[in-house]
This record gives sequence, C-alpha cells and structure tokens, in this order.
Amino acid sequence: MELRKLPAFPKSNHFYTPELEALVRQRYAKDITLYEQKFCPLTE
Repeated sequence: MELRKLPAFPKSNHFYTPELEALVRQRYAKDITLYEQKFCPLTE
C-alpha cells in the first residue's frame, strides 16, 4: 500500500498488528489507564 495513493491518511490503528498492539499495551499500561486510551479495531 502506498500512502500517497490513498484518499486520506489512515488512522493510526491501521498500522497496529495484533502483536504490536500487545507490546504497546504492555509497555504503556499505566499511560493507557491514566489517559483512558482506547484501541480501536482495524475495521473502524
């Protein structure tokens, strides 16, 4: 996929594989809780 061919820049969750999401959740668990960050499914 070439970003310049897309009509708009994809949302950040588009770049998260399940493995990367798990690593981010683990590493930033306190921040996610503190700021109530939600991970959106790729279908959004």
